[in-house]
Formats: sequence, C-alpha cells, structure tokens
Amino acid sequence: MLANPLSCHPGEGRRMQFHQLKRREFITLVGGAAIAWPLAGRAQPAKGPIRLGFLPIGSPSNAYDRSLVEAFQRGLREVGLIEGRDIVLDVVWIGDDPDQAVSEVLRRGADVLIPCGSSASVAAKRQTSTIPIVFLSVGDPMAMGLVESLSRPGHNATGFSDILAELSGKLVDLARELSKPQTTVDYL
Repeated sequence: MLANPLSCHPGEGRRMQFHQLKRREFITLVGGAAIAWPLAGRAQPAKGPIRLGFLPIGSPSNAYDRSLVEAFQRGLREVGLIEGRDIVLDVVWIGDDPDQAVSEVLRRGADVLIPCGSSASVAAKRQTSTIPIVFLSVGDPMAMGLVESLSRPGHNATGFSDILAELSGKLVDLARELSKPQTTVDYL
C-alpha cells in the first residue's frame, strides 16, 4: 500500500495537486493513514491501545520539528484515534543514531513503527521483520531494500516515498540541455 500524495482527495472532491499540499498538512494526512494499514489487518480485537513508535527527524527543542509531531497527532485525532484509548504514541527523536532510536522504540514495545526518512526506515527494517513499518519520506524504497516493488511492497514495510526527489536531477539535466552551456541553472 504505497500511497501517492498526488492522489489525495480533500473533502470537496477536487483532486489536490502535490504542490498545493503543505508539509504540515501532509504530515496531518499521513498521521491517520499511517496506522490504518496495520490496524485494518488485525483479525482479533486489540487487548488495549496500539503502541505506535513514531521516529521523527529533527529535535524536540526545535519549534518547527515539534509542530510536525503535533500535526501528526492532529491527524490521528481527525481519523478518530484517541491517545490512551486507541493508541499510545511513543515519540523517539532520531537524532544522530537512527539504529539507537529504533532500538529504543522497539524496547518500549511498539506494535507499529513509523520512521521518518531513509536512515531510520532502513534501521527499522534491519531490526525487525515482524513489526509493521509505515515509513515516511524516503527516497527510493526499492533501492534501499524496504519494499519488493512499489505496487506490492511485501513483507512488513510500506509507506510514503518522495518520488519527486528522484526526478529532481533529471529536471536539472533537462534544464541544462535547454540552456546555453555557460548558463547557471537554479533549482529549488
């Protein structure tokens, strides 16, 4: 279930373009979607709240980074998941050592891992083959060994890939081809 943010549909039923989706709105959207997959697959009712191991990039001392975690929490509430009743959100900041952060959240008993970025996602895949992993914002999940294919991820990992990042280099190459050889190409 690799989701593509290009196919998000807001309440009005219009097709939302990726460039219209701000990072905070995307994280809010992902908040609900990230746990729908593993919760939907459970055959038996859960004994208690599901423990989500959320591994964000950044620092808890940075207001912007904290706001992204808050947006994720809002997304969970918007889909009707209540912390303490339905879920326990266990936030472990990745910092300089993704392997240590993943080990910590696994030690705490996470039922689902939600790593942000490529390093933490690969560390999560390396450390467990049974706990569901819903990765966020990775470059090429196939090349990193996170999934078998984009259409059928297989095993215990699925998530959201930053496919546009893979196209960035091609866009710069195309701009150079169309420009004069000495022209500088600006790309944001």
